[in-house]
Amino acid sequence: MEIDRNVADTYIAENYFHRKFEKSDGKSVFVSQLVCGDVGCVVWDSAIVMFHFIEKNKSFFSGKKVIDLGSGTGLIGIQAAACGADAVITDLEEFISLMELNIKNNLHIISGTIEARCLRWGSDVSDLSSPDILLVSDCLYYDESVLPLAKTINDLSNENTIVYLSYEIRESEAKKKIVKDFFNIISKTFTVQDVPKHLLDEEFCCDDIKMLKMTKIKFS
Repeated sequence: MEIDRNVADTYIAENYFHRKFEKSDGKSVFVSQLVCGDVGCVVWDSAIVMFHFIEKNKSFFSGKKVIDLGSGTGLIGIQAAACGADAVITDLEEFISLMELNIKNNLHIISGTIEARCLRWGSDVSDLSSPDILLVSDCLYYDESVLPLAKTINDLSNENTIVYLSYEIRESEAKKKIVKDFFNIISKTFTVQDVPKHLLDEEFCCDDIKMLKMTKIKFS
């Protein structure tokens, strides 16, 4: 798979490095990552676990409306679209060009639809309708993002939305507190359960990566 030379030749050598993620049908998702930047400019391990979860469970995503929060490189949303979903990948403005580059370089494998949109957690989401599936991968990282992220998940979800959330268990007390604070908030409005192990790819899962399924509590 060659990248779009018209888009990327001038800055690939200086600012980008690349990674290929193989699918079960022999095709691959090709992702450009930034050499320098914030946490969203590269693919993290919890995203790889989610990538292969989607691959193993294509039928969950085919024909479904999917929104990916904190998409960064766009890998997870691109994978969902490659499995037949109509996907919207979202992140801050500074990641839009990276997401659009990765969309362009993977159009040949996308069987659904995909677009990149700017979304700051905690902001108004009235221009987005509730998806069938909301994807959240490795977004539990900054303390100041806990409340905005929980609000956006709540605002985008209805009682039929399934949220798949993956994150890495980190050992620092600060990171443990971030995870605890998030789940203290989100558990007030969502049921939270582990994704059963038989739905995960045996090669791409480990005890350090949590993969969760969340659904909104139906209050009477």
